[in-house]
Amino acid sequence: MSNSARLRLLMVAALVAVMFSATGCVSVGDYFEHRYRDFTRMIDLGVTVSSKPQIGLYWNSLELITIGYSHVQGHFIGWGGGQLGITRMYNHCWALAYGEETIGWGPLLVTDRREDVIVRRRSGVLGILTSVVGFDPTGDGFGNGPDYTPACVHFIHLGWIGLAGNARYAEIVQFAVGWFGLDITGHDGDRYPVGEWSFPTRTEPPQTEPVEEKTATSPGPNRS
Repeated sequence: MSNSARLRLLMVAALVAVMFSATGCVSVGDYFEHRYRDFTRMIDLGVTVSSKPQIGLYWNSLELITIGYSHVQGHFIGWGGGQLGITRMYNHCWALAYGEETIGWGPLLVTDRREDVIVRRRSGVLGILTSVVGFDPTGDGFGNGPDYTPACVHFIHLGWIGLAGNARYAEIVQFAVGWFGLDITGHDGDRYPVGEWSFPTRTEPPQTEPVEEKTATSPGPNRS
């Protein structure tokens, strides 16, 4: 075996050792489950369908171009919301330089209606700036958690059918660093449906107590 081949073998062995040492107290099965969850959160790409006619014409290109309005509650078919397949979805987004995005995915939107599955964030250059300086122009308390910050968010829904195409850049980075035990977006698998900036991992206990039942169209006080 040549020296270069030995060096490559040692590098691969070292990488595998780092990956498995990064699991810590997490089982190997949970470790790879978390990596799969990170993978499924990187983008949202698929079809939206609703039982009633609704409208969505919203465009956010990496916070630089943010314009439009979308209010859709129905189902999503594709790769998105942390899953591959069909899931429930909800969005209420509006922007004109400054904007706010409310986005939710998954069966908890209907079964438990838990407020910690709803992502609420400011969008656009003015949205990011006002969040950084602590100024809340609408009084809604929206922030800028890692789920869609930064991101490209696009919802086009006319009548009963539409398209969703979102790139979630913090989650793409998380997929890369997650192999080494870091959880910068604070999901830790599915323990926290809504992420929170964290390093090296999120330590607060997940919410387990039932919350007051509300419809997805009337978000409660939890902010992200």
